[in-house]
Amino acid sequence: MIIDSHVHFAAGYEQMPEQGALLVREAGKYGIGAQLVSNVIGGGPGSGPFPTAEYLRRANDYAAEQARKNPGRIYYQVYLNPQLPNWREELARGLAQGAVGIKLWIALKNEQGGLEETGAVLEAAVAARKPVLFHVYNRTDENYPGEIDIAELAWLSRQHPDCRMIAGHLGGNWRESLGMYKYCGANVFFDLCGGYPEDGTLESILQEFPAEKILYGSDARGRSYLSQVQKVSLAKISAEQRELILWRNTARLYGLPEPPPWETPVPGNPLPLPPGADEDHYCFCGRYPFNLAHPEVRPAGLAKMLAEYGLKAAYAADLNGIFSTDLLSSNRQFRQECAAVKTVHPLAVINPHAHNCQAVLEEALTGGYAGVWLSPVRHCWRLDDPRYQFVFQQCAGARLPVYVNFGFDDARFRQAALRTRDCSEEELKNFLAAAPHNRYILQGTRLNPAFQAPPGLNCALTLTHLSDSDGAVAAHCLRPGSLPLCWGSEFPFRDLRQVRAAAAAQLQLNDCR
Repeated sequence: MIIDSHVHFAAGYEQMPEQGALLVREAGKYGIGAQLVSNVIGGGPGSGPFPTAEYLRRANDYAAEQARKNPGRIYYQVYLNPQLPNWREELARGLAQGAVGIKLWIALKNEQGGLEETGAVLEAAVAARKPVLFHVYNRTDENYPGEIDIAELAWLSRQHPDCRMIAGHLGGNWRESLGMYKYCGANVFFDLCGGYPEDGTLESILQEFPAEKILYGSDARGRSYLSQVQKVSLAKISAEQRELILWRNTARLYGLPEPPPWETPVPGNPLPLPPGADEDHYCFCGRYPFNLAHPEVRPAGLAKMLAEYGLKAAYAADLNGIFSTDLLSSNRQFRQECAAVKTVHPLAVINPHAHNCQAVLEEALTGGYAGVWLSPVRHCWRLDDPRYQFVFQQCAGARLPVYVNFGFDDARFRQAALRTRDCSEEELKNFLAAAPHNRYILQGTRLNPAFQAPPGLNCALTLTHLSDSDGAVAAHCLRPGSLPLCWGSEFPFRDLRQVRAAAAAQLQLNDCR
């Protein structure tokens, strides 16, 4: 049994009178029996980080209506803007329409940066005996105007100790939040929602506070239900902890009954898996230098895991090499380690902008590598810059596949010293239009559904990031002319099994045509 404590109606809700039923059906595929929904990102006139009173009235009326239409499956949280003079009136309307809680998003600070208005909302929540769900974020770049971080939530929790508060997104940037949780009052709970399902998150959080403080949430429709459930289902925790997190804590905090059980979902129109389901084309060995607490996995360790999970091959780059200034030696060492195992195929890391690129490229072309790995995002160069065409020409001449990486981990919460750049679809289109005939694997991105490669170019997209959105893998497969998909786990940032299970479930339980 699962209760999802953090769900949003999708943008364009006013054109979807039965969106609640759609949410119920989609969540039910994965055993989610009830959802707490707010209408924050619905779009339209007056929406945005500081919504107008008119927008809030429309948005909350819609949410209340969907809850009425789906009793016991959809509960709604009234969305407020504390900076509006009529927020008390909107709160009263929401409570009269059956709201089980209060949702606060970004508009929490006034023009002077103060939280006085938000404090008044919290006192009203105490009087109404309703929990308050906060959006809390700690971006590497500046937070948005009005947005609060975990330190500010901690301060609020001590100023209003009788208000039950939920810090959404584990406070945002959960690694930096780890040292701040102890400053939050006993009245604060934390939900897991949003972001990709990073391996080890829940185990780390449980070292800070007990399972009784944690709520499962997905942040759907921005994230897929299953990828967020997997944060709990794949975690190395006890059955008792899993049950508390998945539904009991939310039911207790909001005073909800246990949802009625679901029957086993019946696939509407199952789709075949993309070929190569026993291969991994988006994974890494080594250690990410900005997360030294994560255990380092070398090729021998990865090969052992592949065998355990029934995978026959992984095409991997070395994280140590990606962040090394000596690519020649790091590539050679990685190739030698991979030679000792049969299932981990090394990719030579290439930085076209480096002065010794030609020497590193020649090493990659001598043999022993399954392809080259390069990243215009991590190494900060333009993919369509004609100065770097020689790299792709030489790889094509040697028939050496090219893995183009557009990122890994979550750049919003990167270490501040890590420089990155965005690579637009236009830049990718320009590159592919001039690219020589070869095999190209695009990692770490989800392209516009209409994106197409030039005819005849052997190009595939890892399905990793598609699996993070409900129905996206199936929709991509059903779209005529879409790029072929290949499998990739984003290991070690994710559990090696996570993407495979999420994508397979989407295709098996597909109800699109």
